[in-house]
Amino acid sequence: MPAFDLTRRPWIPVLDGTDHRHVGIADALTHAHRLQLATTDPTERTVLLRLLAAVLEAAADADSTARWDEQWRSPTLDGAAIAAYLERHRDSFDLFHPERPFGQCARLTAANRDSHALRASSWSGTASTHFDWAQLGPARPLAPAEAALALLVLQGVHPGGIQSGHPDDPRTKGGKVYGSHPGMLSCATHAVVEPEGAFLKEVLLLMNPPAPRAGGDRPAWEQPPTPAAGREREPAGRLDLRTWPTRRVRLLPDDGGHVAALALHDGDRTADPGAAVRAADPCAATSPSGARFDLRGRDGRGRDRGFEAPWAAVLALPGTDRTAAAPVLAHLVDACERGTVDPEALLAVRFHRVEHTTAHRAAISAVLAPLLPLGPAAHLADAAVRDQLLATARRAAGLRHRIHKLAEDARLPGGDRVDLAADPGVRAAWDHYLHDLDRPAFETALNDALHQRIARNLGSTPLTQAAAVHQLTTA
Repeated sequence: MPAFDLTRRPWIPVLDGTDHRHVGIADALTHAHRLQLATTDPTERTVLLRLLAAVLEAAADADSTARWDEQWRSPTLDGAAIAAYLERHRDSFDLFHPERPFGQCARLTAANRDSHALRASSWSGTASTHFDWAQLGPARPLAPAEAALALLVLQGVHPGGIQSGHPDDPRTKGGKVYGSHPGMLSCATHAVVEPEGAFLKEVLLLMNPPAPRAGGDRPAWEQPPTPAAGREREPAGRLDLRTWPTRRVRLLPDDGGHVAALALHDGDRTADPGAAVRAADPCAATSPSGARFDLRGRDGRGRDRGFEAPWAAVLALPGTDRTAAAPVLAHLVDACERGTVDPEALLAVRFHRVEHTTAHRAAISAVLAPLLPLGPAAHLADAAVRDQLLATARRAAGLRHRIHKLAEDARLPGGDRVDLAADPGVRAAWDHYLHDLDRPAFETALNDALHQRIARNLGSTPLTQAAAVHQLTTA
């Protein structure tokens, strides 16, 4: 059986200055102060960050604010602690270990899928071959580095519905398991704070708010080997959740370590995956109602609109009249208020949200991954400024919703034609507002865009246009 040590072998794509290369987990963390992830795929980026954040927390967790501030101000992460931890668990990071293969179940021995099953493009339902013609040809064996990254994506976002059931799994009926849940990353809108020009060190620390580890919380590689049958259980904490075995997988390599076949079956489930993610994952962004945080807003009929609102990141900030947000953003605000984060740092949030074709989440229809601005850290450190930002963002979101509803009530075309978030002037004005806090200038740009859309789509005479403006701006 070949070996592929994920802690040392190069497989994580990074940018080191101007040099594009691949590194192992140990190098990624010990040199996190000078590296940035180089993958352009948003889901690969997110699952890699989750893995590295879990390893960092398990090896050198910050269980207090003082310890977290110390790590932030240190020029590097604790390389000695990281190296010692990875050495202790080195066998569990071998992709092809005979007893503890990383992210897999060693008890699976019979292949039931080829490497096409590791292609995320194959998870978009019956039309997947229209978007990925490579699926029509023979499966291409994947090199170990490719297979490792594909495995992380599969465990993170593999869709639910009907899955292949292992014979030892009592849920299996006719070789199938029904009602399978998607990967935990698919069950939330995931938020990661990315200061402009930040390296891995800053991004990973902002993903890990200081907190004592929950009792029994361990990453998958510290837990006993998984049985072939999936289990009904709840995550013990964020380490367990970030390394959750959504599927029972076993990569079956050839003598050269290339993967052309695998075993793939249903894995562990929770009673309510959305609730489990909200409870354990600090990167889970939720709406005040507790639902997944909405990036696009809703039209008058409650359907998603087609553009991510530029003010969505501000709407996720903690506020006095909100009942939910994103713990990582509350953590960011606290760090800004303490002055730990440089007041001049320009902040943004990278969101990740998986959309599915049906309520069963059996196929992926889209992945939304916008990088949305928050402005300088100094503004987040001031409670009065945060309240102003939230009030302005809510007004923009309210106007956007009402103009869509007005268009639908009048049975006129809506969509992009009336979407204020799609207006280039509004988007540019929002960026300026985050820096200079010139609210009248942003309100002027918003109202100009509103009048233009009303004139083009919602009113044929000045009287009807005036009535539309009055209805929208006084609601």
